Amino acid sequence: MDFWGDDLNLDLLGGEDDESVFLSTKERSYFDIYGGRDILSRRAKLPEDGESLRAISYAGGFSSCSVVLWIADRTKIRSMFASTLRVGKKEIDALADLHSAGRLYKAHFILSGLAKNNTAASGKDYRYTEYFEQVCMESGFSWKYAKNHSKVILLDTDNGKYVVETSSNLNENPKIEQFCITCSKEVYEFYKAGLFS
Repeated sequence: MDFWGDDLNLDLLGGEDDESVFLSTKERSYFDIYGGRDILSRRAKLPEDGESLRAISYAGGFSSCSVVLWIADRTKIRSMFASTLRVGKKEIDALADLHSAGRLYKAHFILSGLAKNNTAASGKDYRYTEYFEQVCMESGFSWKYAKNHSKVILLDTDNGKYVVETSSNLNENPKIEQFCITCSKEVYEFYKAGLFS
């Protein structure tokens, strides 16, 4: 089992660390999902059967979508099952791009019923639901809404079955997040039966 995180302490204020992919505008901060994938590419090795990688992503480091992109760079994903609060626009676009490139064949999502609420506290309507559902229909992905707070991603790949247990939703939320990436058919089947049957 690999533990990783302490050596990835990003200096977000000074911007001196070349591993920082934290970007900001006047209005909000966000992840660079491809930059996050690149951090993983430089720092981590894909777990083999029976192995786990535990990681902490400091604010702005990498996201759940970055993890999926990183794995898709190393092996084709036959199917993905993801439980999350919601899926962001850039994240569903990145997953649709993987599908178009032949790196992700099928995807199934369980989202929180709260994801149907597109209106931010400011009153702005982001239209996440309509956009997400449209991209899913175009890509042949399936989804459903439930009373869900879990954040688990199951990846059935040419290299084995991977489970990503995380605090990170499949959207932009640049906070400190934890990840456990395990290659295990047994753990995969446990979550598939419990969350996706």
